[in-house]
Amino acid sequence: MISRRLFSLCALGGLWPLLQPAFALARVHHNWVERTLAGLSLEAKIGQVMMPMLESPEEGRVLVERFGVGGLIIYRTGARALAEQLNALQALSAVPLLVSADFERGVGAYIDGATDLPIAMALGAAGDAALARTAGEITAREARALGVHVVFAPVLDVNNNPRNPIINVRSFGQSPDLVSRLGAAYIAGLEAQGAMATAKHFPGHGNVSADTHRELAALPGNLVALEQVELKPFRSVLAGRAPHGVMAAHLWVQAIDPEPVPATCSSRVIEGFLRRQLGFGGLVYTDSLGMGAVIEYAKGDYARAQLLALEAGCDVLVIPTGLNAKGEHSPLVGVEIGTKAIKTALRAGRLSEARLDRSVRRILEAKAWAGLDRSSQVNLAGLAILGNPAHQQAAERIARRALTLVQDRVPLLPLAPERRLGVVSLTNFEGAGAFGRDSDEFVPALGQLRPFEHVRLSLVPTPAELETARTLARGCDVLVVAAYLKVFVGDNSADLAPAHLKALEDLRAVNPRIVFISFGSPYALAAVRPLPTLICAYDDSKASQVSAAAALVSDRPWSGRLPVSIER
Repeated sequence: MISRRLFSLCALGGLWPLLQPAFALARVHHNWVERTLAGLSLEAKIGQVMMPMLESPEEGRVLVERFGVGGLIIYRTGARALAEQLNALQALSAVPLLVSADFERGVGAYIDGATDLPIAMALGAAGDAALARTAGEITAREARALGVHVVFAPVLDVNNNPRNPIINVRSFGQSPDLVSRLGAAYIAGLEAQGAMATAKHFPGHGNVSADTHRELAALPGNLVALEQVELKPFRSVLAGRAPHGVMAAHLWVQAIDPEPVPATCSSRVIEGFLRRQLGFGGLVYTDSLGMGAVIEYAKGDYARAQLLALEAGCDVLVIPTGLNAKGEHSPLVGVEIGTKAIKTALRAGRLSEARLDRSVRRILEAKAWAGLDRSSQVNLAGLAILGNPAHQQAAERIARRALTLVQDRVPLLPLAPERRLGVVSLTNFEGAGAFGRDSDEFVPALGQLRPFEHVRLSLVPTPAELETARTLARGCDVLVVAAYLKVFVGDNSADLAPAHLKALEDLRAVNPRIVFISFGSPYALAAVRPLPTLICAYDDSKASQVSAAAALVSDRPWSGRLPVSIER
């Protein structure tokens, strides 16, 4: 409610007529939130904290009609089919659904036809807050066109550990100040265009060498050290234009909780530190509740993991899951067993309904902010904005600014027209990796600029492939190696495979004039320092690949700067 003092200031300054509509709208939102909360049964309140994965239209209907889930998270799918499906589910839902997605690299990383933006570390290499804001704005516009309200980005992890197997290029870089500045700009862009930003992974996932998808990782250091690095971006953005959400990590934060408890399940971290010390009043999301770290802590009990996170102070249970009769992960099973566990805890007095109400109220407030109290449907004509020329041009502008010439000792660049080229491509992971799409745009893009022969090496190159690559190297003036080094859940994430390192040594012996491009991790470049020319593009988005091809034959200056130290 507006205070008398603020009312007086507004009236005296002649601002009241301008502010009156905003206050009226806030009152409408408040009334809807309180009226909706008062009308929810206990089961319906539990449903509101659930945000399972939308895996199929059939499962979606069951999740909405039977369990009354409060939200859904979407993954890779087609744009029109998704928008139509979300409209249908919204029409079925008694309370509007809050829909989320991991659009760290823009909507196009998961949705066909949308803008596939360069990843966060590319923005870090460009170092321009205006470009970070633009990326946020484009992501928000395209997300809202689909019916997605919550973007699980930006990543505010300070990636100061080169051995980090799962953050890597998802971070803006290793400087807390850079991460703070670009994170704030990205958040401002998202929220200015109507999407809710989610800062993650609190309190910082950068300085670990384990993947919490598989096991519990410990964040080392005392609180003074954490305040200087990991916590600095979170504290900075929460003190400014705070995002609507924060996602908690499945990390043991030794400086805050002496017990080996994932932050997601630690009341000391969530209620004690994030809520009280940092004063965050928005939504706290869990990281995926099917990840190994939290399930390990819950001793394999998927329902218990949900209850522990709720007890710790989290508001939204993201990807609650359980095992079906076939031993497969199932969102239906996850929501069912979680609902039973939470209801049992409420009846036993282990969890209070007042505590549950606090989370549900925050969820409803977020829905009202997104305009869902007025309408939950999207106009399918709005899908025309996806991947439009202006958005694609912005993606290419970011990509070109990010491209980093790490070294060019001979030099070999720009590639002269008379030089005979050969291209070898390789990858450390077949498929899309964890946070993007699988694309091979560099070879056709370069093919429009220069003639060349191309060899693709398998994950474990065959003798025939290796011999073909050596023959190609002997017959060209310059050999370009395009390495797609993806972050994924598993061993050797974002690194060059040993077989590929050996192949590069053999090719260098045949022809030392090699231009090596990492369409992914910059840290992998440390292993190929003997090569004369090293370039980092930071990811395999179409914009990054097309821009890299153009840069090889251009005399335009390279403006990107490594936002991390690559020596290990």
